[in-house]
Amino acid sequence: MATSRRSLLLLLCFVGVISPVAGWQPVRHAGKVEHVDCDEGVVVVDELGWRGRPQRRVFHVGIDTPIVSVRRPRPWDTYENVALTLFDVIVGDFVVVETNEQEGRWLAQKITVIEPDRSRLGR
Repeated sequence: MATSRRSLLLLLCFVGVISPVAGWQPVRHAGKVEHVDCDEGVVVVDELGWRGRPQRRVFHVGIDTPIVSVRRPRPWDTYENVALTLFDVIVGDFVVVETNEQEGRWLAQKITVIEPDRSRLGR
C-alpha cells in the first residue's frame, strides 16, 4: 500500500512538472520564412527536420507576440535587439520561433529575426 501511494505521489509530481499548466518551456524552431499572412496572424517556416529533411511549420502569431530583430551594426559590435511587427517579417528571413502547442496549433511565444538583410529591399 505504501508503495502504491509513493508511486501515485511520484506520478503526480512528474505530471505537475511537465504539464502545460505548470508552464512548459517553449520549443524552438528555426528556419527561413516561406510565407507571412498578417491578416490571419500566420508565419510559415521551412526548417531542417529529422535527418535533414525539410519540414514546413505553421505558427500562429498573436497581437501581443514579441517580434525582435537581432543584428550587429558593425561586425565587431555586440548584438542589439530591435522591436519589429509582423509586417516587418518578410519571406526569406531566417527566424527562431519560440512556441508552444495549444489546441493542436503552434502558437508563437516570441519570434526572433536573425540579422535580416534589408539591403535587397532598399531599407
